[in-house]
Order: sequence, then C-alpha cells, then structure tokens
Amino acid sequence: HVAVCAGGAYPINEAFTVFGKLGIWSWDSEVKSTLSGLSSDDDGTDVMFGIGGSYNFTKAISVRAEWERFEADSDDVDLLSISGVYKF
Repeated sequence: HVAVCAGGAYPINEAFTVFGKLGIWSWDSEVKSTLSGLSSDDDGTDVMFGIGGSYNFTKAISVRAEWERFEADSDDVDLLSISGVYKF
C-alpha cells in the first residue's frame, strides 16, 4: 500500500511545534467468512490527512502526538499516535 502526502509545520515557540499533512493512499481489503463461505474483496485510492504537535524537552529529546484519518470509500480509519523522539 502506498501513501503520498505533503505537510507543513509551524513553530509556536522554541519548544512547541504544530503540523499538518494531506495526501492520498491506496488500500486493499479482503474479508472471508469460514461460517458462510462468503468473501469480499475491495480496493481503492482515497484521501488521508492529519494534524499533530511536538514538544521539545531538550534539543535531543521530544514527544510527538498525531491524529490521522484515512478515508476508504464509506469507511474511515482514525489513527492516534504518541511517540518519543531522540535526535543524535
């Protein structure tokens, strides 16, 4: 699966930065039921976008939080992530 996106960031101050992204992604879905014997297969290309922020504790250590939405036909998938970053 492929995602292509562009984004931008805006530093609020030395410690805090907000960012956003917008792009497209390709997806593939396959469902098989062993009980009924029915199966479904679908794929497509749709929009994805996200916003987030990062806080720098020091020049080397920061924390980052991000929310992303991946649209897939009539279903949307939301992803919330929090990560630690160490720069060396």
